[in-house]
Amino acid sequence: MLCQIYRFHYEPLLKTKYLYKNNEKYTYKNGFIKTKLINQNTNKIEKVELIPIGKTILRQTTF
Repeated sequence: MLCQIYRFHYEPLLKTKYLYKNNEKYTYKNGFIKTKLINQNTNKIEKVELIPIGKTILRQTTF
């Protein structure tokens, strides 16, 4: 039996890092989470749209 292992390396399109804002409200609609996070580069609050892991390419796990 031949077993092949493939390794994939994914990187984010944007290198921006964010911090959670305490007690910030969020909405979940059509598979996206919309909220506000603190941009670590500018220290400004920004509206962001998050994609849960189950909806991303990173879920490509096979056994």
